Amino acid sequence: MFKVSSSTEAGSRNNLTFEGLTFAPDGNSLWVAMEAPIYEDGPVPTTLNGAYSRVTQYDRNGTVLRQVAYPIDAIPVALAAGMSVDNGVSEMLAVDDRRFLMVERTGVQGADGNYKDYIRVYEMDVSNETDVRNTPSLKGASFTAATKRLVLDLTTLNLPQLDNIEGIAWGLKLANGHDSLVVVSDDNFNATQVTQFLAFDVTPR
Repeated sequence: MFKVSSSTEAGSRNNLTFEGLTFAPDGNSLWVAMEAPIYEDGPVPTTLNGAYSRVTQYDRNGTVLRQVAYPIDAIPVALAAGMSVDNGVSEMLAVDDRRFLMVERTGVQGADGNYKDYIRVYEMDVSNETDVRNTPSLKGASFTAATKRLVLDLTTLNLPQLDNIEGIAWGLKLANGHDSLVVVSDDNFNATQVTQFLAFDVTPR
């Protein structure tokens, strides 16, 4: 399902394969998220339509335990003619055995050739989803996708620069008893980008 082919449009798209990774809280299984759909599941997100990424749970021996369809957003901004854009899952982090923080990152190329990033963090819930590991194509298939809830839109923080966030982890307990959450960007060895760490106080709800 996830093999990359150099000759046909089947399986994983080039450079849009496994991107998110997290152990379950008990450490007995590993969750892996595809950045974008496989060819069989349909096109990548556009400004009009979202897409589905497959998120797979493996045990420590590599056996697939289950697989869920995660709904990726449509691209949130208009694209200048001739410029490139992508949107997909860049990282994930377990909250408990059914909830995960999912980082969706959109990179939009501007007229000057540089990219602007739009980052959203969602909480994915896999309580009532369909196991799609034996569904070869999600196009036209009947299934229940994982649900998601927006936790934070990083574009609302008004930072001088918001870069290519591709890492997320729990940090230290804070003095007020709250958890902390840390995200980090990948600068792609590009002089116009930065390696950026952002830390957050997670208020219980």
